[in-house]
Amino acid sequence: HDDFPLQPSAAQSTLRAQKTRRQTKPPRKTAMTAKNTNFHADHQPLGQSTDQMFDVDSIVRDPASNGRFEGHDESEVHELALDILGKSQPGAGNRPMFHGQMHAVICERDSDGRPVLVAGYGRVNAIDWINANVSDPDVKCELERLNLLNSDGDLDKPFPIKVKIAPKMSAQDGILFNMSENARRKPLSPMDWATVIQKLVALGLTDAQIVEILKPYRPTGKVNEIHTTWIGQMRTLLCLSPDMQRRVHRGEIPVQQAIVIYRNSKEITDAETGEKLQ
Repeated sequence: HDDFPLQPSAAQSTLRAQKTRRQTKPPRKTAMTAKNTNFHADHQPLGQSTDQMFDVDSIVRDPASNGRFEGHDESEVHELALDILGKSQPGAGNRPMFHGQMHAVICERDSDGRPVLVAGYGRVNAIDWINANVSDPDVKCELERLNLLNSDGDLDKPFPIKVKIAPKMSAQDGILFNMSENARRKPLSPMDWATVIQKLVALGLTDAQIVEILKPYRPTGKVNEIHTTWIGQMRTLLCLSPDMQRRVHRGEIPVQQAIVIYRNSKEITDAETGEKLQ
């Protein structure tokens, strides 16, 4: 009998088959994961790029390139800065400091070899804030814990930022990469989507082309439920007064109501011509 292994019962075979199917079931795609890793498929996957530490002042950034309608406010930057410091751990012996910035910012090199920020404006602002506020009691306490202050109570060198260098992207890919990074951290508001669409329009893309580009990201929250009418609505938001845009962004007024106000108001100007719309 030792030469012949025991045969599993029918019940055991069924359980084993069910377990195998569960283990091999592909992961469910969510609103922001569907095809997100494929829009820059012609480039080397970013996961193969090693995180590096940079002086934050060496990073070239243009706030206008951020896909957000509004950048992070001071309280958000302050909170993120203290979170990064709180998660950092001091080095010991030959072991360097553990950096509390959990996710590297994404940069690409320009023609002069300088790192240009693609995604991670909030994290850059947070590191800027740390270096500019060494005397802040909370910051100073954390920097002392990390053994980063000299005898004069100052940093010998700026608190660094964690960077991942990406392959060179097209303008369209850069917009989409920034958008998806933003959405993973905080849902995009209608004004955020309008800002993204404005950037894609500036590249010469038609509304129909933008529909196909944004469809995998499910901006309306539903699969494939995006059409040129929705694109037109988002573009209409760009014609609202700045105050009305902020109210839409904060969710204080629904998109449809804002559009009705736009159509009925004589004081709202065209985003491109600056002329009053009748």
